[in-house]
Amino acid sequence: MKNVDSTSVGRTARIKCRNYGDSVHTGALIKMSHAGFVEAWDPLEPSAGIDLGLVIAAKKREIANILRSYTGYYDLFSELIQNALDAVERRLEEDEAGYAPRIWIEIDLGKHEVRVTDNGCGMSLEQFRQFLSPSFSFKNGQSTRGSKGVGATYLGYGFNSLHVSSRQPEGVFSGKFENGRNWIEDRLGTIARPKIVPALQIDGQFSDLDRGTAVAVMLNGANIRPKNLSWYQAVSATQWLALLRIFTPLGGLYIDGSSAPWKYDRTYER
Repeated sequence: MKNVDSTSVGRTARIKCRNYGDSVHTGALIKMSHAGFVEAWDPLEPSAGIDLGLVIAAKKREIANILRSYTGYYDLFSELIQNALDAVERRLEEDEAGYAPRIWIEIDLGKHEVRVTDNGCGMSLEQFRQFLSPSFSFKNGQSTRGSKGVGATYLGYGFNSLHVSSRQPEGVFSGKFENGRNWIEDRLGTIARPKIVPALQIDGQFSDLDRGTAVAVMLNGANIRPKNLSWYQAVSATQWLALLRIFTPLGGLYIDGSSAPWKYDRTYER
């Protein structure tokens, strides 16, 4: 593995590019607190007394319209990164002594997987259960990036494999959501409505965090954009860093001086 180091000051972001043939580590068992969950749930299911079929059909149309608004080949990266940036900045607002915001971006060319981990505020159980719903948003006016407030819905239903782990003092919550895009595109009713199911927590940097979130999206199945990571023709962490600084919030300019630019700690090529 080839490391490229640079001076790290204040906020840092780390990029790792994993090439073909790398081994995959097994995640630690999901930890449960008194607020943990052990059953799968449907993020679209309404409260009792409402016609479930009508509500789900309406939600499906709403999500399909949301997905049509995402037309760029860098939307996946932009959503993952801006959510991580918002999370660490939200934790910064707590004025926690000794806190240093960090974000890790991992791109696995062999598995066609993109993973972004942050040591930000993390999600509570209630937030974790709702974050994929199109009616739920973490956006908070001008203090957060983006304007749609439906990025998590796009990540879950725009692709077919989403793995999320989040840690707060109350516990660790980890789940997988699969076949989201396949269900949206299904016109015959042959694909079951996807649910978030408990899963092993994401391995790597997330295991060492006291708070934060890790999100991994694997590119598989039809009707997704991008279909795989080879389209970008980037094969090294340095190349990926250059692309992400141009096309995503990772390269944001802070003209008014309200926030310090991010420093890029290290890039890894494996």
